Amino acid sequence: YRDTLRRWGMSVSQELLRRFEVADLCYLATHDGLDSNVVPVGYKWVHEGRLLLADLFFGKTRENLGNGSRVALCVAEPDPKSGLQFKGRAEVHRDGPWFDLVEQKLRSADVPFPLHAAIRIEVSEIYVLDPGADAGKLVALEGHG
Repeated sequence: YRDTLRRWGMSVSQELLRRFEVADLCYLATHDGLDSNVVPVGYKWVHEGRLLLADLFFGKTRENLGNGSRVALCVAEPDPKSGLQFKGRAEVHRDGPWFDLVEQKLRSADVPFPLHAAIRIEVSEIYVLDPGADAGKLVALEGHG
């Protein structure tokens, strides 16, 4: 976790971002003030140091997401057991350049479903989920490093 890349006021390891991007799925957690919701997300990318997600079927999650909503995302791999948790603020883009970028990525992947919104996440914290002494350790924090 020491090979850091300085972007947007946060030290982020390129390896941490790579682990997010290559995972088959991430799990996005949202909250509406009363209830929590978690959904798997398969169409996700890293762009300019931010996480991008495609909202294809969010439903309840879409209701929970408002501009500036706090979210948590998790990626995990079973073999070897490892994972990361990302926390940050979500922005919902129903048009504009972020929407267009995600729509283009979906077209390139021949995704037959319509895009409802592009979700851009400004990460503020990253935690290790690997078993062992570093489990739960904060490895990146916005504005530090």
